[in-house]
Amino acid sequence: MRTRRKTAIVILGALTLSLGACSDGGSKNQSSTTEANPQLTGVVEAPGGQVAFNRPGLLGRLLASIFGSSAVAAIEGVAPVGAGVNIQLIEVDANGDQVGLPLAETTTGDGGVYAIVEPTGFMPGPKYVIRAAGNTGNMDVRVSGEVNDVNPVADAVSDLIASNVSELDKLTSAEVDEIADAVAELVQNVDPTGLDSAQLSDAFKSECSANEEFNNIIDSSTAPGQICGHVADSSGNAVAGVNIIVRDYGNWVTRATAKTDTAGDYCVNVPAAGSADPYITGRTLSGDYILGAINRTDTSMAASQWWTDSSASASDGSGGANSQFGAGKVSVADATPLSKNFILLAGGARVQGSVTNSVDNGAVEGANVLLREYDTFMPLTSGRVQADGNYRVNVKPGDYMLSFLNRTRLPYASEIYRQGTSGAYDRNMASRETLAANTVYTYDAVLEPGVAITGTVTDNTGTAVPGQVVTIANADSGRIERLRANREGKFRLMVNPRLDPALPIPYYVQARGQNVAADTNGADDNTPTAVKGLLLNAPTTEIKGKLLAADGTTPISQAVMQLRDTVAYNNVSLEVSASDGTFSVYTDTAADYVLQARMDNNPTYGTGQLVSSGNMGYVSFVNALATTVGSPLGDVIDLGTLTMPTLGDTVGVGYLDGNAGTGGASLSICLTGATCGKNGRLTSTQARGDGSFKISLPAGTYTSLGTSVNGVTGTGCSNITILNGKTSTVSITQGSGCNVTNAQ
Repeated sequence: MRTRRKTAIVILGALTLSLGACSDGGSKNQSSTTEANPQLTGVVEAPGGQVAFNRPGLLGRLLASIFGSSAVAAIEGVAPVGAGVNIQLIEVDANGDQVGLPLAETTTGDGGVYAIVEPTGFMPGPKYVIRAAGNTGNMDVRVSGEVNDVNPVADAVSDLIASNVSELDKLTSAEVDEIADAVAELVQNVDPTGLDSAQLSDAFKSECSANEEFNNIIDSSTAPGQICGHVADSSGNAVAGVNIIVRDYGNWVTRATAKTDTAGDYCVNVPAAGSADPYITGRTLSGDYILGAINRTDTSMAASQWWTDSSASASDGSGGANSQFGAGKVSVADATPLSKNFILLAGGARVQGSVTNSVDNGAVEGANVLLREYDTFMPLTSGRVQADGNYRVNVKPGDYMLSFLNRTRLPYASEIYRQGTSGAYDRNMASRETLAANTVYTYDAVLEPGVAITGTVTDNTGTAVPGQVVTIANADSGRIERLRANREGKFRLMVNPRLDPALPIPYYVQARGQNVAADTNGADDNTPTAVKGLLLNAPTTEIKGKLLAADGTTPISQAVMQLRDTVAYNNVSLEVSASDGTFSVYTDTAADYVLQARMDNNPTYGTGQLVSSGNMGYVSFVNALATTVGSPLGDVIDLGTLTMPTLGDTVGVGYLDGNAGTGGASLSICLTGATCGKNGRLTSTQARGDGSFKISLPAGTYTSLGTSVNGVTGTGCSNITILNGKTSTVSITQGSGCNVTNAQ
């Protein structure tokens, strides 16, 4: 793996195709040429029987012609179909079938270019198609503007609309563009080698049909619920081209997308409460969502945010949440439109760069660059790597970590950005990136060859479980990332097979409390090998609840909820509470468990365990209330409302801020007078890549703060006093003791 921070340089590989022109001798209904009527224009492109290319890929370049991407000026190296291909402007019904005779007709000229005169009064829209008729089949593109290029990706988009949208009159050109963008997210999952135009289009359709978020986006385009609003920056300027992302509340999967227009306005359709889930048969939707305004433009520095009640009321742009877990709930009960406005901080920080590979310097198109808050790991947003290798996203000033995640079929390993090194494979080792207002930061990554961890999530009958959250972690250190299984229950993440040339990396995959080892033994850095498929099929029990403050009404969000066994107190399941305080953790083993709410960066609430029915308290693991999970598994255990002590209570809450001396060090925080083992432990945490750690604790004296690196116990600290509402600091130097500054 090679990662560098430098000025972005795009290196394009050569691209060649073999294809021939085709023609159709059918009847003509040529519209009369008149200077008074505008023209529809475009280029027809198609692969031949064999497609050979070097990255950046053909697919991304084809997409650039559809979406008008500024990142790629032309479809470099793609040969057009040639002259003489029959082009028709037709109307289609909801099934994609032609209605009546062609409205206009022409043929391609040299270079595959066509120009067709619009009939009088013609208005572009999804019910109209430009069709290129070939001797082995047709390719279509939905007419969304004056320029409409025809190629296998556009044809797949048109067919997917026909198979998924039953009310074509409700679909707008802007929504067609959003559907096309959703296809763009998936094209690098398709291997085009040896496929002709029809086969490539079919492969795109198959990949999209199996993807949860694509199904959500295309179904939402004609859903009855609607959220509209205006996006401006704190200087009063409308912000055009901002991505509006609607995600399900509680599971955070994308439900719908839109973009702001030139006036900064948007409208996005979403299913109302009680609507059928288009992806998971038999499930209805709650109508509860979170809403993000994600700015990936190069025309505005306005900072991305997630909607809360303060998003439009804070005129200085300080409103909203910087993490999707802090986003407010937006409830869509029926077809009544909701208004949700944003005021974004005008002086954001821009993160941009390129992601290429070490083999041929080509773009790792379709990879994602994810930004998380550094101290909490809570996710803010991501930028997708385009066909030229570049990405861009604007965020609030602050401290962040960056992950370069590759879920595509391209054989290059995901990695974590770490300054001064070639990168890292554990997010605990990320460097702290402090981003200032009105500043552009460039982070480039060069990904090494990797190996695919793939698998299938099924239930106990062997039936695929779509949309299941899967966590992939390095067994020696910590999480790499979370992802979701597709409609077939399948998942994939590219990882590096080695920490050291002589030592394969042990990985594990977790889904609903189940852990499965991912063996990368024998994987070669230079010849990536797919890991055997992983089958997660044991029944699990869900333990859920709602975390509230002592007032019984204020929800506690972004608490790290951990389920631990009562034997070794190992972590079994880890999830994060939502903005309404709700959470779920899971196990696949009948046993007794304790539940912890860990507060990483919140001075108002301390870290505690479940101590009695409905109450969280500040006790060690061994003194916590055990929750029994019996056999058979598969039940839902509802703990109901759980209240946490807050400031002003007898014990109070303080804040521990420290440096463990090395990134990735594990810390056990133990109670007064207790041996710092499992029986005396209140909680544990892990230092970030710069050695720092932050955690909220109940007021008191901690006589031992044990540390370990790579399983070797290091220096412990004593006499750490946590006072109500105060911050104490600890500096630990491995092998040299501690420096404790107790708050006064």
